[in-house]
Amino acid sequence: MLYGRGKEAVLLNGKPLPRSSAVFPGDLIQTPPESVATLDALGSGIVVYPDSELKFEPNSVSLQHGSVSIGTSKRMVATARQVTVTPASNAWTEFEVADVNGNIRVVDSNGSVEVNCGKGSVSLSEGDEAISDAAGNCTK
Repeated sequence: MLYGRGKEAVLLNGKPLPRSSAVFPGDLIQTPPESVATLDALGSGIVVYPDSELKFEPNSVSLQHGSVSIGTSKRMVATARQVTVTPASNAWTEFEVADVNGNIRVVDSNGSVEVNCGKGSVSLSEGDEAISDAAGNCTK
């Protein structure tokens, strides 16, 4: 289920979100600058931060721009441009992905994730951070 809150309506597939709605693979979630969306999926919770756009897929999300926070015990994968973030196990894992100034930033706050940046990859554990530049290089 998708829930939105804030000064402006969260958009689901380009239309204002009612109080809540079911979300299906391929759906596009957009948050205006002063609103957030929360998505409850089986074994995962997702927060779409203000001024962000996210496409929902089966057990994955694709960040078009902005930032997202994911908590999962189902190895939910996140992609942002060429970057793919995959939890290392089915243990509860929490991480954030942000598209900031042309770079993709990944912060691991619980558990371990693998970050593939296109031209390289890094493993992150709790408290680690990785940045991918536009060329696909990873820096931990």
